[in-house]
Amino acid sequence: MRESSITAFVLALIGGICVLVGGIWLTIAGAFTIPIYGGKSLALGIFAAIGILIIISSIISYRKPSAKKWGVVALILGISSIVSLLLLRSTSSITALPAIGGVTSIIGGIFATQLSFISQADKTMKLAIKPGRSELWLSIKISLLGIGAIGLIGFVIKLLSFAAGGATAASSS
Repeated sequence: MRESSITAFVLALIGGICVLVGGIWLTIAGAFTIPIYGGKSLALGIFAAIGILIIISSIISYRKPSAKKWGVVALILGISSIVSLLLLRSTSSITALPAIGGVTSIIGGIFATQLSFISQADKTMKLAIKPGRSELWLSIKISLLGIGAIGLIGFVIKLLSFAAGGATAASSS
């Protein structure tokens, strides 16, 4: 296991646990203090479900590092946790734990999804070699030829447009 996959797992797991515990705490507080949350106890239970799903996705992404879609799941669930907190519009300090969990799971999800990209980029850089003078000139010639061809096509289209009378510089009033 690479160290970065362990980092992604730990961050997403901690985030999931924070969202889960915060969701349970918010649900209990919402049930006993209905005036504070306006009877949103059932809606607050969603945080517990999001926390459980983040924990599951972090475990699966740790066990199968090649399945980066589970890192994306943790990322999306972390974002949904933050959005849900914003929709709750509570300024209470009780919402800090799900917020911290959401941010942590977002960071863990980013780590999990970027692992394969970083390893592929590393392999590509190891295979890359500096081009020789003739290969460099060939690349420059091909690039200039492509730019010239695109310019020529644009010029021909503009010329045909003027010939057809569709694009005139002066508008007739």
